[in-house]
Amino acid sequence: MRSTPYNIYYAGKYLRGFHRHLLEESPSRLQYRTSAGPNGTPRFFETKPWYVELPLKLWHSALGDQLGLIFRMNLEKIEGIDAIQTYNRFARTGDTPYVIILENPTAPYHYDLQRPQTLIGRKRLEKLLQDPNLQALACMSEACRSTLDPLLPGLSEHTRRELIYPYIPSNPFVDEEVIQNRGEMSILRALTVTSEFMFKGGPEIIRAFEQLERLPVKLTLITREESIPGEWKNRIGALTNVELHPFHFEAAEMQRIYAEHHFLLHPTLKDSFALVVLEAIKAGLPVLGTSLYAIPEIVDERNGQLTPPPLHYFDSNNLPNPDLWKQDHKLNKRPTFELLSDFIVEAVNKWVDDPNLLIRQSLASWQRGQAEPFSRPFIHGQWNRLYTSILDGNSGGPDR
Repeated sequence: MRSTPYNIYYAGKYLRGFHRHLLEESPSRLQYRTSAGPNGTPRFFETKPWYVELPLKLWHSALGDQLGLIFRMNLEKIEGIDAIQTYNRFARTGDTPYVIILENPTAPYHYDLQRPQTLIGRKRLEKLLQDPNLQALACMSEACRSTLDPLLPGLSEHTRRELIYPYIPSNPFVDEEVIQNRGEMSILRALTVTSEFMFKGGPEIIRAFEQLERLPVKLTLITREESIPGEWKNRIGALTNVELHPFHFEAAEMQRIYAEHHFLLHPTLKDSFALVVLEAIKAGLPVLGTSLYAIPEIVDERNGQLTPPPLHYFDSNNLPNPDLWKQDHKLNKRPTFELLSDFIVEAVNKWVDDPNLLIRQSLASWQRGQAEPFSRPFIHGQWNRLYTSILDGNSGGPDR
């Protein structure tokens, strides 16, 4: 077995914020390199900047479907590395093995359901999936891994199909004593964090807090203000129990914000992996949300409560619903789902009446976040073993 760390190139000039944790707290057998920004450090984002989105418009068009456009990163000239890791993207890597971290099986072909259905697109996808350098798909959820076959037809048998949850570090501001002390607070503090107000149940949350205004419950709403339609801005402004904040906090600030609240509201209509839910349980927050895609893998009756989504972005097998998939205009113009608001009101009332229930679920949430399969030792061990298996041809042993 190799005694020095494997050199892994984490591809991409712009990386999602959660990638930061794996780069800054690397597993013991891995040493990461990545593209650097102007100041010599990687650039991270939570929502894509306009200059990243703009060139992608062609790729997401009907013309892109007919032309079978599937982006492939050119990484053949990266020297001094053992393997390459990408996020949702195929790569040309010469003779270097590579791994894709996968949010959803449709992501490598730009979430366009018609792309693999066209003659050119099907041939292109088959060729990319048969690349011998593509050694593993590291799915971020079981919902993703269970839908690989129908959504990535032609995936080579040699390509490993792994389930590795995103690594989110423990919240340094939270322990059991902090959670117990939340029970002494006279006001329950709810938190909602989303870049897209309409897609993540914003109207239903505000309607619920209009009904909860007389109770000792307050909401911190962190979102992009431009995603809130005018009517809802007015209704938010009229509420004394809702504080609106822009969606721009750094990771350390967000850890403190999570720690200062009692529970997370995430009644989302559209999600592949709800990272805020994982961040919330790391801070010991129970979650009220919808049972959409990967969320039931993180939340159950012990650490929150889920309700079926009123719109089915995915079907019962976690396959995309073509009537809603990428139809954002339908989500923006949808009605307010009163049953979803009523679900929130009823659950919050239970916690107001029984604070001990809230604390028990808070402790259960925190404990789940510290344990397998979400703990640092477990996730780091998975990455160590995966790359050891790829590069050394063995299981990698018990070292985490």
